[in-house]
Amino acid sequence: MTFGEPEGDRPDSLRNWLLGEIAGAPAGLLVDTVDGAQSLFKGDLEKAFEKLFPAKAVADLAKTYRLATEGKTGRGGEPGMAPLSPVEAGVQAFGFKPGRVAQYDTAAWGARKALREEGKGRREALDAYSAATTSAERARAMKLVSAYNEGKSPDEKITSKQLAGARRRREEAGRLGGSMLGQRVTDRNRAILKQFSETYGVQ
Repeated sequence: MTFGEPEGDRPDSLRNWLLGEIAGAPAGLLVDTVDGAQSLFKGDLEKAFEKLFPAKAVADLAKTYRLATEGKTGRGGEPGMAPLSPVEAGVQAFGFKPGRVAQYDTAAWGARKALREEGKGRREALDAYSAATTSAERARAMKLVSAYNEGKSPDEKITSKQLAGARRRREEAGRLGGSMLGQRVTDRNRAILKQFSETYGVQ
């Protein structure tokens, strides 16, 4: 049972509607509120808190308010999904994921996975080229580069300049001492890597 919809899309209207949902919501929540009040009067604070503030309900309402007023953004604050509609907020408030949120989450997860795979393929091609020491290894590396570049725009392709840069960085790391703690040693990180390597007695 719900008490209608928020009066408009303003944050204060949504907040008042959500508070109304808490006050009159499902019978089970009302019973828990009464039990919680009784436990509070008896001095059983732990049980009172558990009944008056069920963790999932509080989390669902907090998440609903955030999604309804802010929508979803990227880790760096980049715009993402638009704020929830009043109907979607009602669905979310009861612990269910609205269809639009589910679609957005699925699309975002798929994009992140694809970008990780693409980055993995790029790193594999560059690493193979920079580490190649024989003609056979260089031929294999160029096949990886060609496979990665296939179907990509000029801005996305691995260029000869980037290949040369990868080889130069590997050669530089070799002169500085190879790798340490799973990272290539450079002038920039050498002191820190050496400090932690010596402190914990590992390479």
